[in-house]
Amino acid sequence: MPQEETLVYTAKIGDDSFQVTQSIRLKSEAGKSWYEVQTASPEADVSMRLDPVTLFPWSSEVLTRSGDSVVRRTTEVLKADPHPKPNELVVGDFNAMPITFRGLPWGTFSSVNLVFLGSTRVQSFPLQLSVVRRETINAGGKAYDCWKVQIGLGGFFGTILGKSSYWFSADAPHYMVRSETLSGGPGTPTQTWELQSRQTTGR
Repeated sequence: MPQEETLVYTAKIGDDSFQVTQSIRLKSEAGKSWYEVQTASPEADVSMRLDPVTLFPWSSEVLTRSGDSVVRRTTEVLKADPHPKPNELVVGDFNAMPITFRGLPWGTFSSVNLVFLGSTRVQSFPLQLSVVRRETINAGGKAYDCWKVQIGLGGFFGTILGKSSYWFSADAPHYMVRSETLSGGPGTPTQTWELQSRQTTGR
């Protein structure tokens, strides 16, 4: 991960489109380091602190805006000592997932089960992240060599509820180039994010 990175996306839900800006900064204080991630859009502002090695989110603050409300939700992980199996990835926050995924061993795995911090280890319908293929896609007027992955439930329920798709740059640091997810629960319109620009400082 670079010491500083700014990613600008165009987001679309149906006929509506808006800009999303995500900034990532490596910060240090009192002998501790973390990545500060801030994502801003007309619908929501998200601020997170991620572990600099595992990219696990230790805290987050989400401010959402809608026609009839403005809601702020905060989360802080006070203790986390998970012991994932070799085919598992511990997820702490949905908003942090596309960043946490950047640390996966790309090119060496085909799928991984997602385990959410605080949930029971026995999940009747576990979410799975699966590598679909490597492909070239166009975003923001540029061509990117990407890994395409999908997240969804396995079996019959996965077929009904559908899957979310993400494209990450094949080369390190594996930033997200495009995503296609539901804008809400089942039956809601698809929301797409497409990278328009990326600026970095440091490695």
